[in-house]
Amino acid sequence: MRFRLFLALSALLVSPLKATTVWVEASQLEFSGGWDVNGTVKGKEVRQYLVAGTHARQAPAAGAVQVPHAGKWRLWVRSKDFPADRPGTRTFSVRLGKATSSVVFGKHGRAELDGWAWEDGGFFELPAGPTLIVLGESVASSARCDALILTDNTGYHPEGVPWKLAKPPAEKAPLFILPQSQRGYLPEPLISVEDQPLAVLENEAVRFAFNPAQTSTGQVVALRASVREGDRWRSVNEDAGAESYRVLYRPRASDPKRVRHGVFPRWDTTLSPLIDAEAGGNTVHTRTGIDTAPWASGKCLPLRPLSVRQLDPHTVTLSFPACEAGSLEATWSQGNKTRRFHCI
Repeated sequence: MRFRLFLALSALLVSPLKATTVWVEASQLEFSGGWDVNGTVKGKEVRQYLVAGTHARQAPAAGAVQVPHAGKWRLWVRSKDFPADRPGTRTFSVRLGKATSSVVFGKHGRAELDGWAWEDGGFFELPAGPTLIVLGESVASSARCDALILTDNTGYHPEGVPWKLAKPPAEKAPLFILPQSQRGYLPEPLISVEDQPLAVLENEAVRFAFNPAQTSTGQVVALRASVREGDRWRSVNEDAGAESYRVLYRPRASDPKRVRHGVFPRWDTTLSPLIDAEAGGNTVHTRTGIDTAPWASGKCLPLRPLSVRQLDPHTVTLSFPACEAGSLEATWSQGNKTRRFHCI
């Protein structure tokens, strides 16, 4: 009996009672940056993975997950190598929080499973709560990654494809874009809005007022919308700064590189806004947007109107500051006895 009890206690000491192992699908990271999302068809399933583009070093892929508890966690990364074609050259780094793994991933040299293999990324002391994950701050073009694993079971070694490991996905945590980065795609915030409008469009149901407003760089025009309730107007946008205009611009000589891969066309995102994002007190510098989003295929120019002219009771024209895309003028009009407004 004593011998059996000793064996049982020994097993408890070397094996975690409630080990936690979670996996992260690389293609589901919040920002793919300069990486492309590709897919492989396996039977009736499409499995996605990240492939580093030529500009991936300037824009790493990034996301965040919730770490269940503080302590020592082991990182595993599933990468692809090409033993028969320039092996060990499609490499990338991985950072968790502020610590970068000492392992250079993508040079395991294994040919089985079409060149995909799990690589041991080492141990990390992680706090509980959101942890930033960054792929490719150091990266070679065409590097590939499809999954990562975090485990507090130091003896765990994954084998095979990640979706057959019977491990739960990690709980996602949001990345917060720092305010100074938002100026790359949002207009300047309003400091104040005057009460007396410069122009008004209204009918029996809705009213649009164009009011003088102030930003840190000068005067602009802010929109205030209201709906009729009995004999009074009720404002429906307390934040007058929420209304803004954006122009998606790409130089005429620049090719957006619209290429069809699978279901969706893919776009060149090298002109999409650069941002700094934060999770768990750590930051990453990358790009917004994914390569299947048309709005990420050009440079975003956020604008606010500088002036407004009332052409007649049913029409106003807004003028905007000149930008590299040219000059913009917008016309708002209202049918005489309708509730429709449109902007040209």
